[in-house]
Amino acid sequence: MTIEHNDLKKGTRVKMTPFYLISNELRSGVLIDNMKGITRLVHINEENGYFPDMGSVYVDEIIGYFNEETDRWEAIKLNNKHFKQLEKIRIMLGDRYGNL
Repeated sequence: MTIEHNDLKKGTRVKMTPFYLISNELRSGVLIDNMKGITRLVHINEENGYFPDMGSVYVDEIIGYFNEETDRWEAIKLNNKHFKQLEKIRIMLGDRYGNL
């Protein structure tokens, strides 16, 4: 079941895009807010070469969540409004495809 970023709740386990300068592996973490919009607060897990950390991530970096009902990882859909906002930000940052 695919959901949108605004439907994710505090405590949800998530997978995020990698930071290629640190590791080619996905980051994993747990959402620590219930906010809506283009950023979410995440506690990053210590694995795959990443140190434990906490901070804001753009929602286009969150690519999956763990569905407790089905006991499996599911995809997350980026809505058009967020896509357009993030595209402008990524262009300003010189990274049109979210590969900072």
